[in-house]
Amino acid sequence: MNTGPELFSAKPSRRPFIPERPFYICWGLCFPLLFWSQAYDSFHEPKWLLLSCWVGFLLLVRWWNAQPVLNPLSQLDPPLLGCLICFTLAFRWTAEDHQVAFMFLFRLVVAYLAYRLMFTWLLRQSALERQRNIRILLASCLVGGVLVGLVAILQDWGFYHWSREPVSDWRFNLSSTLGNPNEVGGYLCYLTPIVLAGWFLGDRSSRWSGWITAIGGLLLVYALTTVFTVGAWLGLFIILPLSVLAGISRRTTKPDERRRRFTGWVRTRPEVVPATAASLGCFLILQGLLNENLPIQKSLFFLISAVVVITLASLAGYRLLHNASWWKIPAALTGLFLVWGFLMLPWGIPNHPEGLVSEALASPRWKGGFGARRFIWTTTALMIKDHPIRGIGWGRYYTVHALYQGELYRQRNLPHDRPTVGLVPQAHSDPLQVVAESGIAGGLHSSGWLELSSVCGSSDCGKPKPIRKCGGSIGLQAPACA
Repeated sequence: MNTGPELFSAKPSRRPFIPERPFYICWGLCFPLLFWSQAYDSFHEPKWLLLSCWVGFLLLVRWWNAQPVLNPLSQLDPPLLGCLICFTLAFRWTAEDHQVAFMFLFRLVVAYLAYRLMFTWLLRQSALERQRNIRILLASCLVGGVLVGLVAILQDWGFYHWSREPVSDWRFNLSSTLGNPNEVGGYLCYLTPIVLAGWFLGDRSSRWSGWITAIGGLLLVYALTTVFTVGAWLGLFIILPLSVLAGISRRTTKPDERRRRFTGWVRTRPEVVPATAASLGCFLILQGLLNENLPIQKSLFFLISAVVVITLASLAGYRLLHNASWWKIPAALTGLFLVWGFLMLPWGIPNHPEGLVSEALASPRWKGGFGARRFIWTTTALMIKDHPIRGIGWGRYYTVHALYQGELYRQRNLPHDRPTVGLVPQAHSDPLQVVAESGIAGGLHSSGWLELSSVCGSSDCGKPKPIRKCGGSIGLQAPACA
């Protein structure tokens, strides 16, 4: 049985069926479909059907031109990936249960292809080119995040409105959400590792790179605080320590002199100290969020204190393992306190003249918003508790979520004022909600795709590889790496 790269290839033809370069033009024609007004209501079927047919046509042309479909990089892959992304964005508005399940799995395929193309593209370059392109890629992501953060801040100040409504988040009457608070908050919090790496491990040849990254990071913190969503706070509470731990767990050939002060297992595993601190901090945060008897004043103080403790432990881990400058830790904490002090205190900032703390105590917008966010966290935590392994089933998130909401309302002896809440199924992107929907099995599945893409991208996929080398630790067969 053939398991090499010829598995999905055809015999080479004398002449390609159609040139590949015009596909870049055709790929560009697909992007106006994203701004088609019908994409945001129920008339979306023609859009995703057209894009799905286009993706199938691109795959057929690649097979006809004797290009292995699973080969990691060719001239046709960028437009193919672009069409898959367009297809994903078009399909996500579907309101049927089974289509949401398909959409969740389809996102994994898109992420796998994207990571695999990125790894392969970088590893085909020299070391200097690879470092330069990585810096350009990270800088581009940071610039995009800063632009999104600036738009969120302008909307929070009342200078810009994303929609016709005075505030975009019609559910809880919260401002600065850009139409979808969780998407914006999740996107901004995913840039946290880039900000930390740029500040502590930036390009030393450039004098201003660290300061530019710091200014961008402060803007992101400001935007995340004003967005005040599940995605944003999950990023500050969970993704921040996890991303830092992922960075500090990298081994070095020559341990720093400070590591020798540790003894035993801590000396061989130096990330255990910040990992323990971050884990305890996350546990305390979740315990505080689930305690509905805690007043809002104490909740805010508790959350800010926990974030400061986690941030301090994480920055200390960076300082310890990467030998960063000693002044960068207090500088980062000072910037964090300046941003929060500017937001929390009555300095007369636009749209928040009395500060966010006063609004949280007096305004129904922020007080109700905080209660609504904590309500969502509580129901999500209950789902994880009841369905830790298999989750609640792909596409059934909103249905089960509505049941948990009704149960909590009954426990409180309160009527369910909006019985339609939670009856519109849609795939989520927030980490905690994805875990609740797919369970541990879905989380392992997602991490397996990422591991497979990194293993295949770091190997020479043009040659047949043994199963044990291509499959990694998840036991997949060699054709997946062909």
